[in-house]
Amino acid sequence: MKDKKQIITVAFSVLILSVIIFLLCGGMTLFKKHHPIQEVTIIQLIATPEKYDGQRIRVVGVGNLEFEGNAIYLSKEDLSYRIYHAVWLDFDNNTSLSYEKAKQYNGKYIIVEGIFDKDESGHMSLFHGAITDITRYELLRTEEEPVKTESAE
Repeated sequence: MKDKKQIITVAFSVLILSVIIFLLCGGMTLFKKHHPIQEVTIIQLIATPEKYDGQRIRVVGVGNLEFEGNAIYLSKEDLSYRIYHAVWLDFDNNTSLSYEKAKQYNGKYIIVEGIFDKDESGHMSLFHGAITDITRYELLRTEEEPVKTESAE
């Protein structure tokens, strides 16, 4: 009976330790990635950052990727005049998106999906929160713009 209790205790301890290691090694990030995406505006993120903190979000704005200036801005004018109605874009933990390819969309309207962090404010704390764990960074197309397809020539 004593051996059976020890086996159960050891098995339970291993299980608890496994869960702790999973969470420390990014398990929470994996868990957050499966939450539904909330469509928000940059204005909502700036006005009520606590409401979206830690949430998966989708936002549209003007993209700009440059040294110490990765951000999504409210408008082209805000980017041009460096009016910081913008959210920092954290590409540090992302290996699936091509940063160089994404730079071709600088100054254009883009769609970004990721996790919002209200406490991260980017370079020199100029931005209103950050989008981390970015899983989507694409050009926003209008109805008039045809989608380019590659021909088999």
